[in-house]
Order: sequence, then C-alpha cells, then structure tokens
Amino acid sequence: MLTIRGVTDELSRGIDKEPIRVQREIAQLVDRAESLGAPSNAHLTQDHLQRNLARLLKEKQAAITAGRESAGLFGALSAVGVEVERLEDLGSDGRDDSRAVPVLLDCFRRTNSRALRSHILAALGREWASNDALDALFEEFQRIDPSADPGPNSVRWKIVGAIGQRVTVEWKDRLLKVASDPQNAEVRRQAIRGLARLGGARAELIPVFLEFLDSHDPDLFVPAAAALGAWRVPQARPRIQELIDVESSRDDRSDTHSLWVLGELRKALWRILPTSATR
Repeated sequence: MLTIRGVTDELSRGIDKEPIRVQREIAQLVDRAESLGAPSNAHLTQDHLQRNLARLLKEKQAAITAGRESAGLFGALSAVGVEVERLEDLGSDGRDDSRAVPVLLDCFRRTNSRALRSHILAALGREWASNDALDALFEEFQRIDPSADPGPNSVRWKIVGAIGQRVTVEWKDRLLKVASDPQNAEVRRQAIRGLARLGGARAELIPVFLEFLDSHDPDLFVPAAAALGAWRVPQARPRIQELIDVESSRDDRSDTHSLWVLGELRKALWRILPTSATR
C-alpha cells in the first residue's frame, strides 16, 4: 500500500541528477503529496488517497521524461547554431532562427510529452517560423487519429490553434474542411476561431457561419456566433436569440458547459444589438 512518506521518498529519489526545471516540478509534487496528509484532507477515503499518490508518481515520471527530452531538444538546437535558453526566445530581436524549425518538428513527432509538444507548437505558431512549419504541422494533424486524441487539450486542438494564430487566406479552405468534419469535435472551435481572423475573407465566411448557427452542435454555433457578433452581422441576430432561448430552457443549464454556451451567445448578441438597445 502506498503511504505519503513512501511516496515523498520515491518522488525525491534521484532528482538531483535531473535538470533544474524538473527538480522544481518534482519539489511541487512532493508538496502536493505532503498536503494530502493535512487535517483539511481528513475526509479522503483510503481509495482516493491511493489514487492521488499513484497519480503523483506517474507525474514524476512524465516530468523526468519531458525534462530529458527538453534537454535533448536544446542540445539539438545548439548543434545547428541556435543558442536559446527558452523556446520563447526563438526569433526574438529579429533573429533568423529558421534552422530551428526542422529540429522542432522532429522533436514534436518523436516526443510523447504533451507539455513539450505544447511549447513547440507555441513556438512554431509565432511569426519567426516559416510557413513550411505550418504546412508540416497540418500534415501531423491529418496523421493523428481523432478518436485517439480527444478533448480540448488534444494535440490536434493545439495544432489548429497554432495555425490559427498565423492564419492567412490560403488556409481558408483547409480550415473550413476541419470545421465541417464532425470527427474533429471540439477542434472545430479552433478552426472557426482561426477563420474569424481572416478579415479579408469575411464576405465569403458570413454565409458559412450563418449556416453553422443552424447546427445543433455548440462546437459550431458558439464560435460562429462569436465571429458574427464581433463582425456585427445583423442577419445573425434572430438566430442567436433563438439559440439563447433554447439554451435558457434546458434542464441542465446550470452546469459549467451550458453556462459557457449561454454566456458566449449573450456576448455575441450584445455586440450586434444597436448601442441604444444595450443600455
């Protein structure tokens, strides 16, 4: 049976050999393990305590793996002449760090660390990275089985989010295809948010977004309503009001997701209403 003392000892074992960043993460895990024995947690059942302790040990291994892979990544960057202490520093001060792109993509494909993948995606989503980097990321997106990568914290979600940060009109058809495929579930929100940044394609996108309002899927109608609201499209007003009425009448309207849907719809409608009507 796992004990708090046994887990803190195991968490602390060998961390002095790990990178400083990993040492800090594991120190936080030790604090969390010790806090499980605090009087405020006296209500925890033995089963719940065991699950929490097991989870902390698993998080330690994930932190070590990510830390070692991260160290390997910075070593690979240094080998191609890119010297940075953080991925956030890539491309800073107008530096040409284009040599980092293939290194980052290679690490992205090999690592299983969600944290490291998130940092790489954030780096490749900034202006310094080449457009080829976005094309390569989209190829990765297409390779990943949606059923094996679900949820709003998925790799596919983050890839489309990174693309959306630098989206250009050339991406319109690809993002529309992502948004129109039910297999993409929550990822469609990211695609529509990216499309909403294409101000030059607004005339083409408004009819599409109006159609999304007629879907019964909040992953479509919520971001579409947000875009139409930001663009102050009056044709969207009646349908958004209908959606608000439907969502307000639901029995489960007090749960977190329903409150989020209702809040987003109301914000969209407020943006479309004439100034006098919002006072």
